[in-house]
Order: sequence, then C-alpha cells, then structure tokens
Amino acid sequence: FDRMLWLDSDVTFKPDMFERLSKRLDEGYQFVSGLYVKRKTPIEPTIFKTVYMMDDKLPKADCYFDYPEGIFEIAACGFGAVMMDICVLNSVGMEFGLPFSPILGFSEDISFCMRAKQVGYKLYCDSTIKLGHIGYKEFTEDDFERSKS
Repeated sequence: FDRMLWLDSDVTFKPDMFERLSKRLDEGYQFVSGLYVKRKTPIEPTIFKTVYMMDDKLPKADCYFDYPEGIFEIAACGFGAVMMDICVLNSVGMEFGLPFSPILGFSEDISFCMRAKQVGYKLYCDSTIKLGHIGYKEFTEDDFERSKS
C-alpha cells in the first residue's frame, strides 16, 4: 500500500471522506487532515498554527482559529482523520525510531507532526472535509463557531 488512513472511533464523517482525502494525496500532498474540533470545552479546532516549547520548557500548541476554506499548511493536528503517504511514516520512523513517542508533554499526534516537519514534510488540513467528534454529543465546526460569540 502507498497511503495510510488514521481514523479515530469517536470521529464521524461523510461517506466520501476517504475519496476526498485520497484525492488530495493524488494531487501531490503527502499528509492531509480533515477538520474537526475538540469534544470538550474549550471547543477548538484540532489543527495547530504553531507548536513550540515555552521558556519554562512547557509545551505550547496554538490552535488555528482563523483557518481558510480549502487546503492550507498547518504545524500539527490531531490524528482523528488523517491520510498520509506511507513514505511519511517510514521516513519519520527511520529517523526517530519510535515516531509516536510523546515529546516533553505533547500528545503522540503532535509529537509525530513535529518529527515529520523536522524530516522536511509539509502538513496540511482540508477544511472542506468536515467531521464530527463524539463526546456527550456530536461536536462540529458549528459548535466552534457558536463558542466564539
């Protein structure tokens, strides 16, 4: 196989999600996430504009609140709905051994993204691929929009 789909069991999606993510890889993107939000407050997107260590050595990931419609580059994301070319996984694994091992307080998802970027990959989100995230209810982009008011 030449690509891998990561899909969490608590993420809801439309039937065409696989084909739409796969089409993005056909277009030359090597790592693409759909758009979904956290399932608890604060309701925020699980895509990040920046990921860094603060001066006190605490991890910091800034959510991408003002994302555009369509495909755009991100610093990191949750892996609730990600498709990647298998070369990304192989390269990160060859370079770092355990590609999902958490880095200093970051989740395994963000840690993988940080390593993929170190190896030279660009990460993308397609905000037209909208997903739900099941908590005590299904959280969607609409919940995020309402929470900003």
